[in-house]
Amino acid sequence: MKAATLRPARPHRVRPAEPPRSDAMDRFEAGCFDLAIVLAIVAMPLAMGGRHPLGQVLLTAAAIAATVSWTVRACRGDGVWRLNALDAMAIAGMAIVAVQVIPLPRTWIVAISPRLFSLLPLLDGGARSVGAWDQLSLAPGETIACLGILLAQGVFAAVLVQRVRSVADVERIFRVVTWAMGIIAAVGIMQYLAGNGRYLWIYEFAHNDAGGAVKGTFTNRNHFAGFLAIGCGTVLLRAIAGGSGSRGGWNDRERLGGWLLLALVGFATVSSLSRGGCLAAAAAIVVGLGCLPRSSERRVSSVFGGIAAAAIVAVAAGIHGWDRLVGRFEVLGRALAVGGEAGGGFERLAVWQAACRSIGDFPWLGTGAGSHADVAPLAMPSTAGIVFTHAENGFLNVGVETGLIGLAVVLIAIAISMAAAWALLARGDEPERRVGAVVAAGLAAGVTHSLADFTWYVPACSTLLVTLGGCGVALASRRIARLPTIDLRLGRHAAAVAGAGVALLLCGTAARQIAAARAEPLWEESVKLARQIESAAAGLAAPGYAARPDAAAPLLEKLDVRIASLERCASLRPDHPRARAALALARLERFGLSRLLSGRSLGLVDLKLAAGKGGFASPDEVVAWVRRAAGPAAADLERALDDAAAAIRISPLSGESWCVLAQLAFLVGRPEASRDLVAQAMVVRPSDALVLFEAASQSALDGDMVRANELWRASFAADPRQRARIIRLLLPRLTSAEACDLLEPDLAGLRAIDAAWAVRETPKALKEVRERRLARVLSTADEWRAEPATSCRLLLEAGVLEQRLGRTPEALATFQSAVRTDPSSFDAHRLSADAAIAVEDWVVARRELEWCLLRRPDRKDLLEKLGKLRERREGVVQVSGATPAETIRH
Repeated sequence: MKAATLRPARPHRVRPAEPPRSDAMDRFEAGCFDLAIVLAIVAMPLAMGGRHPLGQVLLTAAAIAATVSWTVRACRGDGVWRLNALDAMAIAGMAIVAVQVIPLPRTWIVAISPRLFSLLPLLDGGARSVGAWDQLSLAPGETIACLGILLAQGVFAAVLVQRVRSVADVERIFRVVTWAMGIIAAVGIMQYLAGNGRYLWIYEFAHNDAGGAVKGTFTNRNHFAGFLAIGCGTVLLRAIAGGSGSRGGWNDRERLGGWLLLALVGFATVSSLSRGGCLAAAAAIVVGLGCLPRSSERRVSSVFGGIAAAAIVAVAAGIHGWDRLVGRFEVLGRALAVGGEAGGGFERLAVWQAACRSIGDFPWLGTGAGSHADVAPLAMPSTAGIVFTHAENGFLNVGVETGLIGLAVVLIAIAISMAAAWALLARGDEPERRVGAVVAAGLAAGVTHSLADFTWYVPACSTLLVTLGGCGVALASRRIARLPTIDLRLGRHAAAVAGAGVALLLCGTAARQIAAARAEPLWEESVKLARQIESAAAGLAAPGYAARPDAAAPLLEKLDVRIASLERCASLRPDHPRARAALALARLERFGLSRLLSGRSLGLVDLKLAAGKGGFASPDEVVAWVRRAAGPAAADLERALDDAAAAIRISPLSGESWCVLAQLAFLVGRPEASRDLVAQAMVVRPSDALVLFEAASQSALDGDMVRANELWRASFAADPRQRARIIRLLLPRLTSAEACDLLEPDLAGLRAIDAAWAVRETPKALKEVRERRLARVLSTADEWRAEPATSCRLLLEAGVLEQRLGRTPEALATFQSAVRTDPSSFDAHRLSADAAIAVEDWVVARRELEWCLLRRPDRKDLLEKLGKLRERREGVVQVSGATPAETIRH
């Protein structure tokens, strides 16, 4: 290998594209590069946008194909690697992420992330610790997965920059992007109109379904719209400028196809109802129209395009309802004004504030790529079980996960791409200015959307953005002297060795991703089973359940299946961030259910207390005693302890794993360590409902009931799942009024208490709870006056409560208020009619029944009520066999 030489690119000469060759190796090389483009731009978005491990496999396959392409070309004599600034940024980004997972000395970690060991006092290697943490990343498994994605994207982009030699090469890539936009948009619309709830009609995703919104093969409507927005510049280029051989005539098929594709992409974007996606698409179109070179005829076509785009927006919004689209933007405006989306369980500004605090705690290299879901709970209030996988802002998210150094690298990379686009627009000829316009449009969309979301963590979106930026840099670096490059001249053998080394590294990454892809269905199966188990466990609070322990048998069978799925998932992907913790909790649940089925009364708390007072000489004696006392079920406790310890090594911020260790500390002869382990869980998960519950239980064991009651209240309010667990514990012991006094519940808690104690207490005993619930519902309805549908639902709930409390006249007034709030609500009119009949207000009853029957004439119950109303008021008997309309007119 010869020494690297620095020389500016020639500003006045563009290297012409090499003439096509007919030999097989050239065709193979070109085919490999084309395959890489198709895999990265078309195939990967179809695999859940690359969020699923299968999509990441496709991305790595694209990088391998690109590597083979470059190696073949280099071995045939073109071994010059033009190292540019974008390559340097890619190398810097991968180096940052690699450093995050490399074991480092404690002194280095303290110097780089001084906050880390204050979060993990039990992992600082001291006398009281249970281990020693030696990585900067707080989610190393996710960070390694992100490193694999970055490696594949970096290799793919680097080869693309080397491969692009002319505008013709870029146009070839843009053509693939254009068709990708059409395919993804068409799939999204068809899936919404004729879908079955599964992605691509075959894949059942555990966390959401493919319906409810136009989102195509992406897990989120914002990701779908963001992808289309980044690439819509290529579609706009085709609509206005046509293909490379376009003459600019109105009959040009390229331009006609471009207009049709633009219509399709615009319709799909607006139909997604993604606020950020619509704004990003608008930014891309404005920038693209402003930058594309236009003749007089193309100026006219641009006006036509603007009118057509406005018509498309109107049609799409009309299909979904203007009120839905406008309403979503109104909610966003109020959220930005008051600091959150009230009542929705999601506060964007709260997420941003938490991200800023995290950056302040870990300023230099962050908490590890992919760690936001683990880190966010440190600085956020209770999220009711919602996992915030990203910071709702691309720049803040990068700052959290890679620190200010990583954020600087991203900003420089964006600046380089923008400079390349500007250089092409300012100094290029007309074809080069077109490329610059498309690159500028894509960057505008990506940056705009990232101000209110983090679509970059979706590999399909970030890869498309990198592709457009790479095309701009490749073309500009060969044209503009201000973008210098370093030429590395490689011999054939050196190129072959380098290519083989990169390919092997990518193959290792692909093997890991394939294992993750095999593990993902098992994890999703366990999530579905967890929901079924949770739903079935709600029956545990039913009266008489304790007398029927055999009712737990079906629940135990489902739990066995879930544990088996989690075990297979953890074996395929040992560093799965949540599988080990879920496995530890599932084993504890199975221990409790198996004890119930066996009829033994000695539970985990009893074992823990007895072990603490037993005076055992060693942990082995404790384990032997537990095996005698608990029988075969003791194996679940031992394996849960191992799983929890493994989960801590994978994710030290797993509060539930620390809680499991606290519950089972007696098995290792250290029952006194429970207090420290619970305290550690409170440090890493201060608002987690399970952690709060365990901390309350520990405080109760310590005799601090004031603290215990305070923590139980916090746990009850934090998460519906934990709320059900607390209700099951309190139901046999307290009345509904006593439970309200103890827990001081919010509206959701009052609903849960009302529903649970309704099967045990009389309406008179429940009066106090329902009075509290009614007052809270009415105040909440007043808060939601700006949202008619939500306010109406709350008023209907208030009216039903008033009926249960025997206040029917007040209930009628409340139902009528709901009708005025949302006149289109069928339930409001129906319940008003029933309440009016009960108080013998015949005028209101008839008016509301007729309104309901005009809209649902097939409701026989409403016909019967109207007939009886006529009998009572007028003495007129309904004519048998009359139609609904005749009955109303009669």
